[in-house]
Amino acid sequence: MLRNELASKTDEYMHTLNVLSQKQEELSMANEKLNKLRRTNLELKEKVMRMPVVEQELADLRVNFEYTTRKLEDYEKALEELGGHLSESKLRMVELKEELLPLSDAQWEKDADVDNCKGCNVQFTVSRRKHHCRNCGSIYCNACSDARVKLPSNAKPARVCLTCYNLLRSRQNSTLTETSSLNSI
Repeated sequence: MLRNELASKTDEYMHTLNVLSQKQEELSMANEKLNKLRRTNLELKEKVMRMPVVEQELADLRVNFEYTTRKLEDYEKALEELGGHLSESKLRMVELKEELLPLSDAQWEKDADVDNCKGCNVQFTVSRRKHHCRNCGSIYCNACSDARVKLPSNAKPARVCLTCYNLLRSRQNSTLTETSSLNSI
């Protein structure tokens, strides 16, 4: 009887220890959650404290954006007005300068320095010969330098690349147009 009572009390004690252990784990997990919530709460409080400063910065940025947008619109209007006041001769002068700029530093390329066509990037071979553009000096294949145009340096039309051909043709056409319009005055 005492043994039964002792066994019963021992079982009850073991059960109580298990329950206590579970409750301690639950308490530990609850404390971790509580600490995490406290940290989150602290972070949120800090954000709330910074909110007026951020709102003021946002308001300042909006004002600055509106000011910059108005200035941009003013500059665009001024630019349109300036563009309207430029005469055609000044615009043509700028265009001619831009057209001449790529050719101003043109140099005759050495055959040994070039392996591929500047136009189509095809490699030169024994059957695909190198040809110099007589205007810019770059080396092209026959297909990319097949155009011919009269240059001041040659009596006969000279071989030029397609880029120089288009540039020189447009220049000749504009010169003819300007000459004919001057003759009609």
